[in-house]
Amino acid sequence: RKQIERDEYWKRREHILHTLNSDNPGIRLAAISLLTELADSAAHSNLLNLTEKQQLQRHIIDTLCLQVRHEGLNISSEGTTDEHAELQREIISSILARVSQQRHHETLANWSEETISINNARIITPLTISNTTIQATLDLSNTIFYNALTIRESSFNSIQWDSTQFNEGLITDSSLIKTDSLPKYMKSGRFTETRFLTKRNRLIFTFIPHSTKSSI
Repeated sequence: RKQIERDEYWKRREHILHTLNSDNPGIRLAAISLLTELADSAAHSNLLNLTEKQQLQRHIIDTLCLQVRHEGLNISSEGTTDEHAELQREIISSILARVSQQRHHETLANWSEETISINNARIITPLTISNTTIQATLDLSNTIFYNALTIRESSFNSIQWDSTQFNEGLITDSSLIKTDSLPKYMKSGRFTETRFLTKRNRLIFTFIPHSTKSSI
C-alpha cells in the first residue's frame, strides 16, 4: 500500500504536467498551484524516503523554471501578454516563497539549498523582490528582463547575472548580494545602500550601454 501511495505522487505530477500543456491560461495557472501544493505535500510525506523527496522536488523546480521560459515566449494562441506575464509572476512568487529563509513556513517545501535555473528566459513581467533572504543559487544567465527588476531590503547568497540583459532597469536598495560578476547589459542601473560581496580579488563593472539612453 505504501508503494502504491508513493507512486501516486509521481502520477499526480504527470497529470499536472499534462494540464500545463493546455492553451487555456486559467488551466495552466491552476496546474501551477497544484504543482506547488504537490511539492509541499511531498516534502512532509512519511511515505517517501529522502532520495525520493529530493528527486521529486528537483523535478518540480525544473518544471516550474521551464514553464517560466515557455510563458516568456508570449504565444498569442495561449493567452494575452498580460496573462503570460501573470503566470510568470505567479511561478516566480511561488519559487521565492520556498527559497526564502525569511518567509519559509513549515508547511512549505524548503528549496533554500537548491539551484534555481531561470536562465535563457524572457521575463515579461515586472518583478519586485522585497524583504527576502535567498540562500539558494539563482541562475539568470542569458535571460532578458523586458521590465524592471527591483530588489529591496533583501539578501542573495549567490546570483549569476553577468550575461543577463535588463531592457528597462535594475534597481537595488538596502540589499546584500553575493556574486562573482555584475550585469553588463542594462538600460539603466541604480544601486543604493547595496553591498556586493565576492570571492574574487576585485569586482569589475563592465557596463555595455543599451541602444537607447543609458545610465548607471
